[in-house]
Amino acid sequence: MPLFLCLSVAWKKWQICFLDPFSRSVPAKKENRNAPGSGGAKTKEIWVWSKTTSTSREEEWEELLAGYPPATVAFLTAPGSSALRLRVYAAKKETARLEELFGGKQAPLDPDAWQSCFKEKSKPFSVRGKFLVFGDEAQWESHKKINPEKPSLWVPANMAFGTGSHPTTAGCLRVLADEAEKLRGGKWVCADLGAGSGILALAARLLGAHRVEALDYDPVCTREIRENARNNHLSINKIQTGDVHGWHPSSPCDIVVANLFSETLISAADPIVRGLAPCGTLIFSGVLREQFPGVAAAFESRGFAVVNHSQNKKWVVGSARKIAGKL
Repeated sequence: MPLFLCLSVAWKKWQICFLDPFSRSVPAKKENRNAPGSGGAKTKEIWVWSKTTSTSREEEWEELLAGYPPATVAFLTAPGSSALRLRVYAAKKETARLEELFGGKQAPLDPDAWQSCFKEKSKPFSVRGKFLVFGDEAQWESHKKINPEKPSLWVPANMAFGTGSHPTTAGCLRVLADEAEKLRGGKWVCADLGAGSGILALAARLLGAHRVEALDYDPVCTREIRENARNNHLSINKIQTGDVHGWHPSSPCDIVVANLFSETLISAADPIVRGLAPCGTLIFSGVLREQFPGVAAAFESRGFAVVNHSQNKKWVVGSARKIAGKL
């Protein structure tokens, strides 16, 4: 599934809005789940497909590209202009397919150009007053020297989604902090499905989880999870590259965080439910407001009670409690 990020760049007054980021844990089509190249491409293999269209067709293109195989999708608009520039960063065969289907053009991406997109410093943000999340290493290092007693994470914006700034991730972080407070002092277990950068898994460890697991379909993401864990001097017990439909945790989880597309949440509901301990909590996002009833129904039919949900712009973050004895 596409990787989504949000950036704003002052250069040439263009605003870059990467489609909302979710996990690449599951490819868009199940029949392609083991196909060569269906995981994340290495940086040197990234190509870019580009096309110019009208802003009036933004929602149409969002739907078309949302189900595309692992990729990063960018929408670029200029103030006062009706032009919409589309960019898709993916393996060459995927950009070639887009060119064949929709026109436009493809070209290889300079790896340095990708990293330069993320040079702009971002401000740290607080999660329920419990810890700070930094995107800039220098700011993080300075914070640790000045406030060594205040917990913090450094998660740079790289190839894997998840710096915490997107509404879906930020919402999951807040709900995770709330649920962790209820379990404080206990030996609780957390799994992060569609982990991306691993920010939610790292946050769980920072919040006191006894055991943490992270799963993502994209090997680029799982490599970055390991790197981010090392950078933050935090341990994640199990980091796995795989499909959420085949997920089997090492032990029942008290909390599962799943920031996935709604269709993936629904199709993978059974393994998610089986992986949760009795009375365990599912925190889910990646769900548009109009998709929430369908996701809620999928878990309620499997013995869950949706206990809370909140909306940030068009995105919904929800939590559901597993009723003991179900499934």
